[in-house]
Amino acid sequence: MTSLYIDGVRIESHDSMSMGGAPWELLPLDMIERVEVIKGPMSALYGSDAMSGAIQIITKPGSQAAHKMVSLGLGTQGTHQAVAGLSGRYERLSYALRVGKKDSDGYNTRPDLVHSPDREGWTDQFATGSLMWRVLPDQQVELITVGADRDQRVAPYSDGIDGRKQSKLQATSLRWQGQWNDKQSSKIQWTQGRNASKSDAPNPEDSPNDYFTETESVILQHQMVLPLGQITGLAERKSDKFEAMPTVYDPKVAGSRSQNAMGIGYELRKGAHHFRVNARDDKYDAFGSKSTYSAGYAWDFAHDLSLMTSQSTGFRAPSLEQVFGPYGATSLKPESVTSREVALEQRGAIVRWRATLYDSQVTNLISSSQTLMTCSAGFFCYYNVGKASMQGMSLSAGTQLAGLQMDASYDYLDARDEIKDKQLNLRAKHQARLAVSKTMGDARLGAQLLAVGRRFDDASNSKELPGYSVLNLSLQKQLTSRWSWLLKINNLTDKVYQQMGCTPGQCHFVAPGRSAFTSLTWTSKD
Repeated sequence: MTSLYIDGVRIESHDSMSMGGAPWELLPLDMIERVEVIKGPMSALYGSDAMSGAIQIITKPGSQAAHKMVSLGLGTQGTHQAVAGLSGRYERLSYALRVGKKDSDGYNTRPDLVHSPDREGWTDQFATGSLMWRVLPDQQVELITVGADRDQRVAPYSDGIDGRKQSKLQATSLRWQGQWNDKQSSKIQWTQGRNASKSDAPNPEDSPNDYFTETESVILQHQMVLPLGQITGLAERKSDKFEAMPTVYDPKVAGSRSQNAMGIGYELRKGAHHFRVNARDDKYDAFGSKSTYSAGYAWDFAHDLSLMTSQSTGFRAPSLEQVFGPYGATSLKPESVTSREVALEQRGAIVRWRATLYDSQVTNLISSSQTLMTCSAGFFCYYNVGKASMQGMSLSAGTQLAGLQMDASYDYLDARDEIKDKQLNLRAKHQARLAVSKTMGDARLGAQLLAVGRRFDDASNSKELPGYSVLNLSLQKQLTSRWSWLLKINNLTDKVYQQMGCTPGQCHFVAPGRSAFTSLTWTSKD
């Protein structure tokens, strides 16, 4: 489980469809400036759900000078896109606004069915806005808001009519930060994340869903530089709300909970040595306290070479539907993980590489059963079970050679259910990536090859999904000082592959075949 943040706002869902995960499909790529990924258990910094890491989505900012842009795009599968933005600055006030819409006729995600229409199209819309007021030279207030929604067709469980699913996401952040002096700074931030989804039921075996999740937090953070190192203190108040409208099968579900968290971090750089330690305690009104920590050490023992080691813990709190729903239980415990890692890294001007070994142990996994006799709600319920282990190795390297920029990575993962002695489903043992790019004048060519090994679709390891590889190409060209052109071709070889299935042996979802997209963008001069 990985926690997701958009411009510092926590985004999550508490419904059974996402199992408490993030609504990734609601993140249009054109609103994203960059993605920051922190691997490993990070609950000592971010709290619940950061069991395998945390992802921060940074939306595209505005320009300090007056700036306007318009982009129009076309692609295969009846894809159309339009994006516009403006930004600027007036005295001590900076502003930015960006809006966009993208729609597609889609493709047949379930070719094993007879369904109508046999293409699952969708429409995405998004808007981002920000205001930043520099109150004093060393203090500023910033308001950021992000909204996105998707209207899509969804293939039915069996033959029939496609359903319709409507999803909405909103993230709002109000932040004040100030520099008291050259050794102390503070930040106060209020955030609110909302996520809702609604689907119909055009076929007799379908069940409509109507979910709403709201996450709100207030964070106080203070950083102080000491004679040796620096220390950071954090206090957070977070509340979650969830509602599921009644269906023909289940009653209405409504639940909420709150938590208070205190955290502290210390960092010291002394010559070739770097120490880091963080600790945090999250106290829930539902199941009490959960304490986590992370500690790391790095030694720059030679030119550009570093040896690093760390140990950290993380947890995932049960979703509100798993607790308050008709099949839930207030006795559910958080999933917990302890991870150890050792890495060797070289950061050279021309060549860089990193080799990492890790070992993670997970306990109190939350599972579900339709046959467990101890379940009271129609023999279906959520419960804590067993433990899992994840050992692996990650290799990455990059270099510049003959004008080419090359980056490659390889990951080996052995993820096992320690109780059943089975591989965890949907986790490939082998995965590799190779990216190559070259700049030629005002143009930049790029190619990326992704290879994913075999993995199991089910927990019993009876249904195996074959491995696959996908080749993507891109071309970016600056036509004039104001006009630029982009061309992308995904899955160049038109590979037919399957990322996941549903009900092993009975159905499967396929990924899109070859697709192309091109756009033309105009920007005003700063």
